Amino acid sequence: MSIEIESKLSDVLKLTSVTDYCLNGASSWFIDQGNGLEKIAAPEQVDESEFKTWVIQKISNAGKTWDARYPYLDFIFENQFRAHVIFPPLSPDRVLLSLRR
Repeated sequence: MSIEIESKLSDVLKLTSVTDYCLNGASSWFIDQGNGLEKIAAPEQVDESEFKTWVIQKISNAGKTWDARYPYLDFIFENQFRAHVIFPPLSPDRVLLSLRR
């Protein structure tokens, strides 16, 4: 489950030219390297519930908790990125995660 997400994301996070990451659910990922957003391949075989579970795990690792009454949260992702996450119903049908270097 999250191993595929971790593997793909760790490859992308190594690119020091990337300033912003927009992970629009499990299947629609974008990066910005100074030329605007560019679509990149998201992990295959990962569904939205697995992606949500992975995001909640990252929130927990940052010492925060998610509450369905407030479906948005800011936190520090892996001690190196500012992160903002939005959960449904604020997002249409999936978890949205943005990271900024």
